[in-house]
Amino acid sequence: MQPYFLIVGNGRLARHLCFYFDSLALPYLHWYRRPNHDNNQNELIDCAAQVSRILLAISDKNIEPFILSYPDIPKHKWLHLSGALSIPGIYSAHPLGSFGEKLNPISWYKNLFFMVEQLSENNETLNKLSDLLPGLPNRSANIHSKDKSYYHSLCVLSNNFSTILFQKLFSGLEQDLGIPKEAAYVYLQQTMFNLQHTDNPLTGPLARKDNLTIQKNIQALQHRQDKFADIYQAFVNLSQQSSN
Repeated sequence: MQPYFLIVGNGRLARHLCFYFDSLALPYLHWYRRPNHDNNQNELIDCAAQVSRILLAISDKNIEPFILSYPDIPKHKWLHLSGALSIPGIYSAHPLGSFGEKLNPISWYKNLFFMVEQLSENNETLNKLSDLLPGLPNRSANIHSKDKSYYHSLCVLSNNFSTILFQKLFSGLEQDLGIPKEAAYVYLQQTMFNLQHTDNPLTGPLARKDNLTIQKNIQALQHRQDKFADIYQAFVNLSQQSSN
């Protein structure tokens, strides 16, 4: 069976995509630039000629220059996977997930939600995941190009920033208190459960408006000259504003 897809890249996202496509028995080609390999460009052009869709699983800053470096490849073949980037005339579908070093169960990939950028060309709106990535069973929604930066900022706030906060918890337990970070795993899991399954997931002193405990917490961080004291105060301020 002739492959429909070409996956470009060799980072985490590309590796996860290859694993997912293998699990779905979707034929694809995989290309990435190899150092000191003189035939890179010709190989990419040969691969592109064999497929209908080229998936760019590369860093945002390289996507547009990469496309421009292959002017003979039709624009309608390109599809990038960036959540923040919008390029006129180029398809985009962002998988709303966090792609770590380890591969996930197949069910995880099938549950990924894709954000498909609305793209109008020849007076037709091309915004269906089934048209862009046929064979994928995933659900999707459409997003306008003007909203992509805001959408991606929400992703970063929730994922990257919460990761930094839990890393702070783990390092504080291990390095400052001599307690293994595994002690907090149930706490982490319950936090995620509350977010998914309860209407009011906020707990602790912010939920019960315990200002005395809040001030003691902030003072304890300040006593250690910990920069997270300012972050703690900022979240208190946000919580109070949202409850007013």
